[in-house]
Amino acid sequence: MKWSLFQWSVNHDEGAAIEVNTEADRG
Repeated sequence: MKWSLFQWSVNHDEGAAIEVNTEADRG
């Protein structure tokens, strides 16, 4: 989910939750 990277930058407050999802996508 490439948008996760952009979303992570925008929503730094939820960075923790989004970062976990991004890591999962990267595998």
